[in-house]
Formats: sequence, structure tokens, C-alpha cells
Amino acid sequence: MKHLYSCLSSIALLSCEKPPPPIDEPMVTIPGGAFIFGCPHGEQCLGAAEEKTVSIPTFSIDKYEVTVGSYTRCADARVCTTLTRADKSELPALVSWEAAKTYCAWRHKRLPSEF
Repeated sequence: MKHLYSCLSSIALLSCEKPPPPIDEPMVTIPGGAFIFGCPHGEQCLGAAEEKTVSIPTFSIDKYEVTVGSYTRCADARVCTTLTRADKSELPALVSWEAAKTYCAWRHKRLPSEF
């Protein structure tokens, strides 16, 4: 097993009333398994949970961040909020957690969770 030291932050990068248009968003499958999570015994880690073994099931996740261009399609459908700066369609969309959640729901997906 490998140690995974996690720093949890809530910055969402950018996986509804109208069906979403087809968007080519390749996904990858991450095999499930067990890993050691948290701060190793005997070490001091600011804000980290005590070390424990966690098992996660196999899951799929978008291979790339959601781009401004993809997010703009959701805004054009009047489901997502409009981006203040949408001139670089190939760049990742930087939105709030709520906006990311809305976009994912529109794509019939969801945001990843910690476990």
C-alpha cells in the first residue's frame, strides 16, 4: 500500500432541465483498492486526520478538466451561470463549487467525493 497525504481544498475546476448536447469528454476508469490515508503515526501533520486504511470502489472520472468552451454550452442552455471571462474556450473553466455541481448535473454526472 502507498501512503496518500491529502490536503483538502475546495477550489473547483472545471465530470437539468434540458438534455445536454453531446460533448466529447473522454473518461478514465480508476481501479478500486485500499490505501493508507492521513498522517502517519508519530508524525505531526497540520489539520490531517489520523492514519487509517480506506477502501474505495472502482470509479470513472473525466480525463481532462472542463473547458470554458464546454461550460459555455451549459450557460448557453441557460442552466449554468455565465462566465465573466469566456474568451479562451480551450482553457479550464474556473468556477465555484456550486457552479461545478450544476454543470455536472447537467452532464448527468457528479463531482467527485473524498471517499
